Amino acid sequence: MDFATTMDALSWEFYNRFFNVLVDYGIVYLPLLMFLYKNWLSE
Repeated sequence: MDFATTMDALSWEFYNRFFNVLVDYGIVYLPLLMFLYKNWLSE
């Protein structure tokens, strides 16, 4: 039980760091920008 809880905490820590890197570099906004660009081209 302790091992599973520790692994869960580590995976959330890794996820938070990974997400912060994506937000810092703006990569997380690429799908939204692509969606807006495709809609703008279709108009």
